[in-house]
Amino acid sequence: ALCTCVADELDYAAEADHQRRFAEAYADDPDFAVPGVITQRGDVIVTEWLTGTPVSRIIESGAPEERSRVGMLIIRFLLSTWSRTGLLYCDPHPGNFRVLPDGRLGVVDFGACTPWPPPGFEALVGEVMEAAFNGGIPELDAAVRRHGFVRPGRNYDVAALAEGLDAVGEPLTVPTFRLTTAWLRGHVRSVLAPRLSNVHRQLDMPAYFTPFARSFLTALGVVCQLETEGPIRAEFARWSPELAAVFDRYDTRHAQPTDLAVVPHLRPPPPDRRASIVG
Repeated sequence: ALCTCVADELDYAAEADHQRRFAEAYADDPDFAVPGVITQRGDVIVTEWLTGTPVSRIIESGAPEERSRVGMLIIRFLLSTWSRTGLLYCDPHPGNFRVLPDGRLGVVDFGACTPWPPPGFEALVGEVMEAAFNGGIPELDAAVRRHGFVRPGRNYDVAALAEGLDAVGEPLTVPTFRLTTAWLRGHVRSVLAPRLSNVHRQLDMPAYFTPFARSFLTALGVVCQLETEGPIRAEFARWSPELAAVFDRYDTRHAQPTDLAVVPHLRPPPPDRRASIVG
């Protein structure tokens, strides 16, 4: 799958077609700018010029508010591409983004794109995330096996997988979250731990899922470098009805019971019985 992705990125005619689709889909968008393709011949693509500040510079010296704003725009762009272009943008590293003078996020380099979503992807998102957020160990085991993340008949530590998903899914359980490199570093250490008992060594990745994993992990590294803080969960829900439904059920299950200690303060004061008697 990785070899196929690399070969596809060397197809410059396809890259130009991808960029035209993105430029058309995001024309006059208030948040994003995609330069139009002027011409393409052989391995040369000529496009419109974008003047802006590289996101790498925002990472190095941007104010916290600007870093978070740019990080949220990157998340929004990646989540919106599926429904607006039918393509997955697979190369969201800092060098492919520019912050334009008017505040929009400029996007370049469309060599790494693939038709998206593949058949069954919405079901995968809905079922695996439903099991992780609202189900139990049996439901999670059934979902990951059904979607090809475990070889038939193979044993694995599903409880450890559930624990890991709980941790990495934290940004999607609260209204606002701050992504940092320290937060990401802790999860990377867990995934790459060289223990034979590491559950991530016991899992498989379906070939169709590889481009998504590449895009997601690259973007996660960028937004963590930006130390993005914002309504990450709401952005995911905005572009995925399946996830929005999962979040709604999660909120219902985790609704806090009424704090009886504050109930007296919420009730209107009782009438002054002495005044009515005197009257």
